[in-house]
Parts: sequence; C-alpha cells; structure tokens
Amino acid sequence: MKNKYFIPQVEDLRINYVCEVEMDRLLYKHSGDWRKTIIKINSSDYDIQHAIGDVATMNIRVPFLTIKQIEKEGWKLEWNDGDDGIETFNFKKESWILDISFGFKDVSNHVLIGKSANAIYFRGEIKSINELRYICKLLKI
Repeated sequence: MKNKYFIPQVEDLRINYVCEVEMDRLLYKHSGDWRKTIIKINSSDYDIQHAIGDVATMNIRVPFLTIKQIEKEGWKLEWNDGDDGIETFNFKKESWILDISFGFKDVSNHVLIGKSANAIYFRGEIKSINELRYICKLLKI
C-alpha cells in the first residue's frame, strides 16, 4: 500500500466527518503532529469553515478505509481470500453483506453492499469510514 491517507475534496466535507488535522506550528510545541478530529457545525475546536481552509492548505487528511474500521461499525468478518494480487473480505451485518477487495499494491478498493449476490444496492469505491457510514445511513443499515 502506497499511502495510508488522502486529502479530501471540499465537496466531500460534512458535519461529523472524521479526519486528522495537522497541529498548527505557531500554537503547539508538537508541530507537524496530526490530531484526530470530527467536523462539527459550530465549534470553537473544529468546524466546517476550518476544515474548508485546511483542505486548501493541505493541513487535513483522512485515513483510507481499513478492515478494523469496518469491524468497529458492527460488521462481522465471515471470510477472506487472497488471489492474483487482490485480497477480498466478506462481512455480514444483520441481513446485509459487504464484500470489499483491495489490491496488494494499491489503496483503492472495490465494494459491494447488498442483501445477496443478486440484490446489490451499492457497487463502487469507498475511500474512508466517512463514506461507509454515509452509504449505510442511506441504505438504512
């Protein structure tokens, strides 16, 4: 895997978006460190206006989606398999299934979410936990 993080697009930011923010070199003695934060509506700590500014200066980053994050959302790993440079994981949550495939040398993934192999409700890439949570919200999972 090349990178563990990406810089989000401004249009991807929203309330409750989980990200990491680089500590301001002028305000904190541990400059260059990254702090996990959640974007809030109006907050003295970190709000949407701060996040938009940080995208422009590249002082914000988001970790790519991991298996551990998927499991923390209540998805149970059923099986995984690695073949031809791709590793696939199959999860279950209630009556839903989630299949995610990662390339061994790439951070991109391919995700299927549905009720069965014949009833797929989402097919595409999910870059971070933010997108997974949003898609699950839309699907009422």
